[in-house]
Amino acid sequence: MPPSQSTNSSFFTLPDITTPPPIIQNPIKKVTQPTPPSPAPPASTPKKLAIRINSGGATYGDFSQEYISLENFDYDNKQTAVISGMKLQNRDRVLATIGKDEYGNSVALNYGERAIIATGESQLGKNFKINKCSGYLAQGKNISPSMSFSCPRISDLSLPRNLNNRCIDYIESLSSCVSPTINADTGINNDCAEFVSQHASYAGCVTDHKNDYDFNQPEWRIYLGKNAEMWGNRHENIQLFDQSGNLVTETSY
Repeated sequence: MPPSQSTNSSFFTLPDITTPPPIIQNPIKKVTQPTPPSPAPPASTPKKLAIRINSGGATYGDFSQEYISLENFDYDNKQTAVISGMKLQNRDRVLATIGKDEYGNSVALNYGERAIIATGESQLGKNFKINKCSGYLAQGKNISPSMSFSCPRISDLSLPRNLNNRCIDYIESLSSCVSPTINADTGINNDCAEFVSQHASYAGCVTDHKNDYDFNQPEWRIYLGKNAEMWGNRHENIQLFDQSGNLVTETSY
């Protein structure tokens, strides 16, 4: 009888032979595309300036009296119009450039403002904006067109208590926009003379009223500095060109 064989068998666990994921030595990085810039907004076309030419003073036969005016009537947009550097042209193609103010700044017309453009020289030697004290500057000057003589009266100021009745009577007798000549015959004392000299002048008026809400008036005086007529007495074509040479407006008579 053959020897008996063991019925027990040896069992073992097979190793895990699952294939591992491949090792990527140089992984490909995801490239993020940059966001393209937003397209530039379309260039806006500047609004056409609403400037009106008034030729009312162009027909004077004397160039020193001759003038036209420009008015900003842009009611819808209230756009400010810079006129310094603009050019005026007559029918003979004679050009004149609009200058700057007395401080070298560009002259700009706000809505409702106008500029008197005089052909000749400025008797004050400058271009300037009218204010409520400008009447003092016109003393003894032949300015065309004439300026208002309605300066604030110094009698309306708060008067110091050291002024006597004779001084107050003298102050109340002074005309508007006049700087009086004070001497021994004037009949006022030193306190009175000092007060009048300090306030009855352009500089004094500006000091007293520069902060008034209505100090600046809606009018400029600009001078072309010519010594001959710019505009015809009977027929003329007045053209206004902007700083780039584009026609802004024109008028004929």
